[in-house]
This record gives sequence, C-alpha cells and structure tokens, in this order.
Amino acid sequence: MSAFGYAAGERLDDEAKDAARRIMNGCHPATGAGLLASTASVRVHPDAQLTVARLTEAIEALAAE
Repeated sequence: MSAFGYAAGERLDDEAKDAARRIMNGCHPATGAGLLASTASVRVHPDAQLTVARLTEAIEALAAE
C-alpha cells in the first residue's frame, strides 16, 4: 500500500481502513473509482474456503508431478 501513502505495519485510523477496503475492492482509495477494467479475475465464489495462495500451491505441486 506504499503506492497509496501507507507503510507496512502502520496503524490505520478509520478513514485509512475505509481506504484500504476500497483498495482491496479494486477501487481508488480516495475517490472510490474503479481501477480494474474487469473484476472477473479477482472474484471468488462466496462459499469458497480455499485461498488463492493455497490453490496456486496445489496447482504448482500437480504441475511438478
């Protein structure tokens, strides 16, 4: 988040937390304007329990076999 003026480990106030949520949703932290042309690549099924990192590890392990 350093690109948006926040440092790792920094405590966030309520305003900064809202900005971080907007960033995680693919929006500009100040304006809320969408930053992604398509959000299809970052959406997951609402019932999903597997993180992207674990999924990537599983795919890489299968590929290595």
